[in-house]
Amino acid sequence: MYQDYDRAANQVINHLTKRHCASSIIYMNKRCFRLFKEYMIEKNIEYSQELIIDWLEDCIRHLCSTTFRCYRLALFRLNDVLENRQIAVTRSPLNYQYLNKKGKELWGSFLVEISGKYSIGYIREIRNSVFSFLIYTLTHKAVLPDGITHKLILAYYQDDIHRSQLHFFHPFKSLLGQV
Repeated sequence: MYQDYDRAANQVINHLTKRHCASSIIYMNKRCFRLFKEYMIEKNIEYSQELIIDWLEDCIRHLCSTTFRCYRLALFRLNDVLENRQIAVTRSPLNYQYLNKKGKELWGSFLVEISGKYSIGYIREIRNSVFSFLIYTLTHKAVLPDGITHKLILAYYQDDIHRSQLHFFHPFKSLLGQV
């Protein structure tokens, strides 16, 4: 019943090993896959993406934020393997130097606006989503902020391989107010 799940989990572990990830990361992924499989067996249900979300929502109360993020990424990679037979690239360079002058101004005003309003962990997550989006706009030759259109936002949402859609629209309220 769980052969495909086991194969996908092994493929993720092999991927991490080939990329020379830290043994602690590999251990966390293995532990996550074991715990999630135990959850499926206990509930007597097969794998589904919805089940991942349910399990993560249940786990969040019992895990520190670092472990939760590691589990979430592990399960998104697992889902990539089960749905696409491969793992999408999970990192892209988020470097301030890639922003043009207007991008740097928008970035600065965004950071000022969110500072002090949210928890540090949440700021970290939305900061990464917004920065990733700004880089995306530049790679698509958008002139900031006028080039940020609804079509560009939807394209980013569809292309976003980092799964930051969970935090995507909220942080852009202030940014989009300038568009």
